[in-house]
Amino acid sequence: MHRAGLLVAAAALVAALVAASTAQASKFIQKGIYDDAQVLYGNPDKVFPTLRQALDEKPLTVFGTGSQTRSFCFVDDLVRGLISLAESGEHLPVNVGNPAEMTLLELAEAVVRATGSSSPIVFEALPVDDPQVRQPDITRAQQILGWAPEIELDEGLRRTLASLGRNAPVA
Repeated sequence: MHRAGLLVAAAALVAALVAASTAQASKFIQKGIYDDAQVLYGNPDKVFPTLRQALDEKPLTVFGTGSQTRSFCFVDDLVRGLISLAESGEHLPVNVGNPAEMTLLELAEAVVRATGSSSPIVFEALPVDDPQVRQPDITRAQQILGWAPEIELDEGLRRTLASLGRNAPVA
């Protein structure tokens, strides 16, 4: 894809994330990309404990033991990576994502901490097709683009809460 096309695609992605409906949000969560829309509405397949559950003081659902891992990339990092890729002239595939892996139980605990919620974490049966590991290899992005994600999950959650007009609790 040419640079202009990739920049248009990045802009479209940002617009979709900002205006995401629940259905659109679930598509991005599946890829481990999040912002306020994704974390707020969560995944209809229920593999992602949401801020909405925590903000409503409802139980956060974790499937299986919560030991399956995921990697989450805040949308600002993703866009920065896509722009770097567009400007690079590289024509081969380059993964842009966050290789920092965490269990879904750790994610649920991070959401409870970020919101100051007293929501309990509840466990339900693990869906048969739920992958145990999702972690991108961003070696080419680091080598070719000099790119790596900068926003850690806790900071992304803080920013998301701020975008909702909520402040993260003081530690």
